[in-house]
Amino acid sequence: MSLALLTRPEAVHAAMDEYDALGRDAFLEKYGYRPAQTYFVVREGRLYDSKAIAGVAVGKEHTDRGPLSSDEFSGGTSTVRAKLEGLGFTVFGGEDDEAEAADSEFNSERAFQVIQEAWGAPAEPVGKYLAVWRTAPGRELALQLEQGTPRVWVEVPPPAEVWAAVTRYEGAKSRHSYLRTHSERLGEPNVAYRAVVTSPEGLERLLAWYAAVPVTSLDAAELETLRAVFLKEMTGFRTFEQPGATYVDHERAYKDELVQLFHAEVMPLVGRGLASDEDARRLTGAWVDVLSRKLTAGNRPQNLIGWQAVDRVRRLDEIGKATFGRDLHELLQDHDDSEAALDGFIASAGDALKAAGASGPAGIARLMGSCALMLKDPASFHAIRSDLFELALRRLKREPFPTYTDEPARVRAAMALAREVFAHLRSQWGWAPKDMIDVQSFLWVALKYDQPEEAEGHRFADLMQAFAKRFSEVRMGPLAQDPELWGVSEQLKDHLSELEAVKRRPTITVDWSAGRGVWATVPWFALLDSRVTRSTQSGYYICFLINRELTRVHLTLMQGMTEAVSEHGRSAGSAELISRAKAFRARMPELADHGFQLSGDIELGAQGWRARTYEVATIAHLPLEISDLPSDGELAAVLEPLLAAYDRLITGEVASLEEDVPIAFEPHVAATAYTLDDALAGLFMERADFERILSVWRSKKNVVLQGAPGVGKSFVAKRLAYALMGQKDPDRVEVIQFHQSYGYEDFIQGYRPTEDGGFHLQDGVFFRFCQKATANPAQPHVFIIDEINRGNLSKIFGELMLLIEHDKRGSEWGAKLAYSKDRDPAFHVPSNLFILGMMNTADRSLSLVDYALRRRFGFITLEPAFLTSKFRDHLHARGAAAEIQRAIIEGMTSLNAAIADDTVNLGAGFRIGHSFFVPPDGQSLDRAWFEQVVATEIRPLLEEYWFDEPAKAADWCERLLGQP
Repeated sequence: MSLALLTRPEAVHAAMDEYDALGRDAFLEKYGYRPAQTYFVVREGRLYDSKAIAGVAVGKEHTDRGPLSSDEFSGGTSTVRAKLEGLGFTVFGGEDDEAEAADSEFNSERAFQVIQEAWGAPAEPVGKYLAVWRTAPGRELALQLEQGTPRVWVEVPPPAEVWAAVTRYEGAKSRHSYLRTHSERLGEPNVAYRAVVTSPEGLERLLAWYAAVPVTSLDAAELETLRAVFLKEMTGFRTFEQPGATYVDHERAYKDELVQLFHAEVMPLVGRGLASDEDARRLTGAWVDVLSRKLTAGNRPQNLIGWQAVDRVRRLDEIGKATFGRDLHELLQDHDDSEAALDGFIASAGDALKAAGASGPAGIARLMGSCALMLKDPASFHAIRSDLFELALRRLKREPFPTYTDEPARVRAAMALAREVFAHLRSQWGWAPKDMIDVQSFLWVALKYDQPEEAEGHRFADLMQAFAKRFSEVRMGPLAQDPELWGVSEQLKDHLSELEAVKRRPTITVDWSAGRGVWATVPWFALLDSRVTRSTQSGYYICFLINRELTRVHLTLMQGMTEAVSEHGRSAGSAELISRAKAFRARMPELADHGFQLSGDIELGAQGWRARTYEVATIAHLPLEISDLPSDGELAAVLEPLLAAYDRLITGEVASLEEDVPIAFEPHVAATAYTLDDALAGLFMERADFERILSVWRSKKNVVLQGAPGVGKSFVAKRLAYALMGQKDPDRVEVIQFHQSYGYEDFIQGYRPTEDGGFHLQDGVFFRFCQKATANPAQPHVFIIDEINRGNLSKIFGELMLLIEHDKRGSEWGAKLAYSKDRDPAFHVPSNLFILGMMNTADRSLSLVDYALRRRFGFITLEPAFLTSKFRDHLHARGAAAEIQRAIIEGMTSLNAAIADDTVNLGAGFRIGHSFFVPPDGQSLDRAWFEQVVATEIRPLLEEYWFDEPAKAADWCERLLGQP
């Protein structure tokens, strides 16, 4: 293939539009191109990487073929430049352009003169390849010399109106070698930007803008506010060299002790190396022990890392501890780039924690790893707690902390801010910080101590303990309105309502219950947002659940269970609550950093069904001991992030989606390997038939299992899903059921009413599952639709009828959804998502499946398995007598033949499947069981089949039972 395929300028513009939408780095990474060095194609004054644009444009013009890869064509003058110029575009670069630039006197030599006229001589001696200037605020600017086109390096990204093309260089990304030796601020590992300037006027605009950019981007007013809080709390503080007793006692002493312990107990193990897994486990144990020990300073353990994160590492199994220890050993080696080393630790140790079922594993790994680096070398690294840096970035830079899907960005944002604060403390305030421990202490005190006056008390703890004490006394008798209990409960309700985090949310009300009719097994206090619920029976809400023994309070994010159970029944309702909870947890992994457990493993000590349902309805929970409840300030510190997560669920404003970053879903349980032999165990199907279905599914992406009732469609579907994935991982499988009322709004996206009479846009189940699959592209995800032919398929699928086709997967086929806004990205179905539908061929209420569905799905018919050797072996293994085996196999085979022959009323699609005769384990396959199955399951089905011939149905039941 070659660029001869490219013939339309519109395709080039389409490629440029995508370049603009994604940004340069993302565009090049998506299509596998390296940054251009010589040739750039120009549109409206902006430069684009010419080879990448040309290759992608081929795919825009020939969608069936797709874009050219970088190695399919060359990017020189005779190919890319000639093609693009032939289509009417201007291509900039190469020797001709440099000569032209030289002729026009705007090259690097002319740029040098422009800068020198504006700013004077360079700050550093001019080298062969580079000249460096410093601005009045202290920023550095570098100009590459001997260039036909001026290339200027700056510390912050220039606004669009002053540059033609700009490249971002961050971390250890290599750049001009002279920057390392001639520019302290522009060389690695600092972030730098290289701007290509195409005119003297553009350079002058850049210089005028850059001269006014301050060295720090920290908010000066906020800094002064934090300074006042710090000085108020740390009485006697003058500088970090003269810190006063309060600072030493509350912040510095125990951290210095941690450093000493770390170097005495952890680093020697690192220095000796790891000769075995036992050595690695010993290193993990030493690190956990240091973090868990009661310190001499303060007579308490450290609080740099929450005990929940430390406990999660402590509870790793032997393999997990060995893996974590090896990763920690590698992290604590001497690295040129500690941030990159921490990236590797987060990825590897995070995988070990993830495999162990930890919630927020990457966050735990980041916190444990960054703290280890700080204790190893306090001068160079800062412990990275997301709660601290979320506050710090929001208040000091008016920026959000990067999302949990981009841990490397979190590391760099935190370290950049820490270094900036360090510089400000030293140069602007003259506080002489010794190291990053002083920076951490300043941020912690100034941000975390800055609470309302109520946060200093223990009102919550006092009232909750008083409630528990009185409740334990009165619940021994009949339910009655006890004045003391009611008085304490109302006081606690009022106190929760007056918390600053609650007062800021006027739609929240507080309610409580100690029982209705009888005393509650699990009393509660709930925070209800009127936008989604006004009671604990529906929607979702925040709740303080008190366990049966009155020894523990669980701060939870809960779902209302009454509505789900009423709609679906107890079993299906519980399954629905569990499914919703898993989806909600995927939107709030940051809660794990605050100590919350993202699971339903909540111990309430209750025995009743309703009390146990609280457990399946739980989304997240934080256990609090009644005897050691948090202060009001500590409660505020955990309640605020929970309320923030609650807000996001209500508004649908998931941070990662707002930033065009796919959601990263955490697995609910650790996946286990799943082989073809696992799938076939207990399945009445031959290996070749099972492999054939998998083959069709892999190539077609979409299949429908069709068959009569009882052929095991649901049973086979789950096994096919796990076999396709090669793992038994329920979190990558979603199951729904279509019905006549199911619509596009349920499946894809639609507006839902709100309590205030308005509407909000809500994503449907398939939309969310596509986002989940997109976030994990290396692993297959399976979407199962039961009763697929019961719904109005055109109404449900809408524009997705095209996008689900096997050759229409991927972002290049993205389409705007019906309710999309202009700023919303195009939606696509990822290639790692496989759809499996199930269809009952005996359902008389269904119309024929339309051609549109049949063309996009492969249809697999499952047959009754009465005549298979596996079914016969099943009956024998379950202890069925010979006459029972014969009655089932021969009787049902004859019955199915009669059904198939009745082509006027029934046909082969109405035959009866074998699963009616596959009871749960523990059921005896005796005569009584057989007669019950025929009487209660087979007979009603036959009476429906032959509703106008009841004698025929009765005759066949008698034949099955062997009666004359």
